[in-house]
Amino acid sequence: MNDLSVHKYNVEEIRGYIRESLGSNLFKVELSDAQITDAITDTLLEYGKRIPLVNSRIIDIAVECRAYPITHDTGYGVFDVQFITDDIRPAAVFYMGLLGDQVPLNSVMLAEYDTFLRYRKTMMRATSVSPQWDWDEDTSTLYIYAPVYNLKACYYWMSPRDLSQVRLEHQDWVRKMALAQSKLILGKVRSKFSGVLPGPAQSLQLNGAALEAEAREEIKELSEFLFSLQGDVPALFR
Repeated sequence: MNDLSVHKYNVEEIRGYIRESLGSNLFKVELSDAQITDAITDTLLEYGKRIPLVNSRIIDIAVECRAYPITHDTGYGVFDVQFITDDIRPAAVFYMGLLGDQVPLNSVMLAEYDTFLRYRKTMMRATSVSPQWDWDEDTSTLYIYAPVYNLKACYYWMSPRDLSQVRLEHQDWVRKMALAQSKLILGKVRSKFSGVLPGPAQSLQLNGAALEAEAREEIKELSEFLFSLQGDVPALFR
């Protein structure tokens, strides 16, 4: 019995699905593995625009440092930075001076810790010492102005998903979109010949234009479905 359960596909499985759907069991499909891989890549890029992979990393920051070069790939670029702290330390009392003994020096109770963070954020705004950040796409540099000690910066970036990272419920969408993209490529290849094939098989008509039109309609429908999906929401430390 064939296994009809939904599972995550690999590139070879999708290549086989595309070739079979285009009729490889009847005649040779004029698409190379590289062309089909391009179709899969375009599909994943399109999927990543709507449902990208949200990544984050935490770095230590220093008051005297402004520029932090980011050497790893950041996909679509850094879109948010949140400032966090591991623990409450005596140096943070500066921002709570007006609150007297309401300042917890150790994170003993969650309620006290939460109160401290809220008050500190308010005091940082009131004294104009709230950390600021900026992202330079050209140099992949994160600029941070943080006149507060004992803080860390958690920065977020979005990137396209690999095939293995596509949600299980969207695996079939990826197969269908990759097939539609492959049809579009194949239609353009066949459209290079006008009317009939050269050589002895001149009675065989090519369907390049029809295949292109069919592919564009399928891509439109699949794109509309993708647009209706809800993307990921980054976690918040605030």
